[in-house]
Amino acid sequence: MRGLWTARDIEDHAAGASRSAEEDHLIAILLILQEHKEGVSNAEIDALLNNNSQWVAMWYIRELLAAAFIEYKSQFFGEPGKYTITASGAAFLQRLRAAV
Repeated sequence: MRGLWTARDIEDHAAGASRSAEEDHLIAILLILQEHKEGVSNAEIDALLNNNSQWVAMWYIRELLAAAFIEYKSQFFGEPGKYTITASGAAFLQRLRAAV
């Protein structure tokens, strides 16, 4: 797994360079979180990605958390915690869409 994108990666993609499958998963998670404003749990992200690999989903979640593109919110009374997209994550996703 390569890690997160840089501004140069976005420019290269706009110029015709192809993205790897892992970057597509990162973008897919951002799109899922942008659609679900109330937040999405680990299991829901796994189900929406439809890849049947909780470990892989968590790998990408950790990368997005480290970049501050998403945040984790704990829930009370035993409900699962939820991930939400941050303002910087939404701005980054918008920038990606503009580059494509």
